[in-house]
Amino acid sequence: MDENDPSVGQYEYRNAGFADPLIMVVFGFKYDEGFMLPPKRESLDELMDWRFSLYGGISLPTGETEKYDRKRNPNGDFSPDMATGFGKPTIILGFTASKQLESFPKLTFTLDTNYIKFFEHEYNYRQSIGSPRKKYKFGDEFRLNLASVYKLYSSAERGFRIDAVLEANFQYNQKDKEDGIKLEDSGGKILYGTFGGRLYYKNLSLAAGLKLPLWKDLNQHNQQQGAEGKEKYRLLMSLSFTF
Repeated sequence: MDENDPSVGQYEYRNAGFADPLIMVVFGFKYDEGFMLPPKRESLDELMDWRFSLYGGISLPTGETEKYDRKRNPNGDFSPDMATGFGKPTIILGFTASKQLESFPKLTFTLDTNYIKFFEHEYNYRQSIGSPRKKYKFGDEFRLNLASVYKLYSSAERGFRIDAVLEANFQYNQKDKEDGIKLEDSGGKILYGTFGGRLYYKNLSLAAGLKLPLWKDLNQHNQQQGAEGKEKYRLLMSLSFTF
């Protein structure tokens, strides 16, 4: 970094904090000689039926968006893709389909696809004193995921089960917009591979996975600094409890 001009050169910048929470609604159904709601109790044969779900959600804009990058620019030039929130609610709509193989019941395949819609947010930062505030909109995202789940071990008496999970995750990002103008160094296509496992104990579920970018076609790849497609890996963890 140029000591005389902090806006010139490179340096390391970090940000951390809670992101925007997401409220989801899921409607599940199955197909067995017709579409129907899943019954409370099913036989082993019925567990082989096709399973589907429709889901939708909206995020609450509670994540920090105004944490200024004052080290590079005393006026507060801020990079939105380094924020922990989006400033406005985001909307997600999705669909899943899953099938446990009749010929090999330890293996289940799941297809998931979803679309995320972002909205423009006006940030408080300015490029220079007296200039207007910046408006920024993240590009909408489309995802198509295919997962295979293999049951490694199961004990009905103990309510215990361990699964191995292998996923292929395709993601298409539209270009971001700043003050209504598309940014050429944003957006693109990414193919991830995820390797992990899930542990069930009674009504508790714990999952962990390693997500790696296997292929990418990003617009102006060398100029992008976003976290999607540019990361070396992601460590994913999930804890759920049913009641």
